[in-house]
Amino acid sequence: MPGEGLWGGDCYRFETLPSTNAWAMANSGKLAHGDIVWTLFQSRGKGRLDRQWDSRPNKVLTLSVILRRPVSGMITSPGQLAALAVRRLLQEKGVPALVKWPNDILTQGMKKIAGILVNANPRQNLAVLGIGLNVNLDESDLKSLSLNGQAASLYLVTKQSFSLDKLRVSLCRQIMSCWHDNETGTVNLFAEWSDHDALDNMMIEVRTHQGVRSGLYQGLDSQGRLVLIDDRDGPHFFWSGDVERVRPYTRNTE
Repeated sequence: MPGEGLWGGDCYRFETLPSTNAWAMANSGKLAHGDIVWTLFQSRGKGRLDRQWDSRPNKVLTLSVILRRPVSGMITSPGQLAALAVRRLLQEKGVPALVKWPNDILTQGMKKIAGILVNANPRQNLAVLGIGLNVNLDESDLKSLSLNGQAASLYLVTKQSFSLDKLRVSLCRQIMSCWHDNETGTVNLFAEWSDHDALDNMMIEVRTHQGVRSGLYQGLDSQGRLVLIDDRDGPHFFWSGDVERVRPYTRNTE
């Protein structure tokens, strides 16, 4: 599908793939900046920390964006820019959503509706931005995928079905809009993230391979790292990890 990617790139469309990110990484030699890899059914998708991203045919929008240029602007993390783009897309469809570091998108009921995984090969000047958005999954789908109570979809929130093809086009437009806003500074994307931050004013726990650290969430720095302050030797900066909300922060007035 020539010209249907981002910034004039092409769209590689498949009925089914094990993983759009894996296919993109394996075939990177023929992929240019702005190309996208899109499948109607991803059978063995992966999320962060090698977790499985479950899908159903024609019910989840799964695509990968090829990036061969560094991100420049206020925010330098492509995953977080993509999270803002997905949030804008959901808002456009009447679904208020929140962003959660590092690059998840939640409904206001704190259920995950979309996630992003970035794979990179610096030697090839390559980053692959994988996006999964739950679109037409219903309650029976979530039950069979063991996601009851943990996930949401556009269908479950709006009671409407959506065309994956039209959503793909809209998502590509929103991604390009976020990149433009970031490069030109026409929109304060840090403020946009903060306004829709699921961790705002929360005491949190961050789990990494080095252990668990608890403290007050302080937002993101310009590199996309989570900033946390504790009562020991903060601030602390995290490139990656799992985050749990512990409780809202209450200031001690004594």
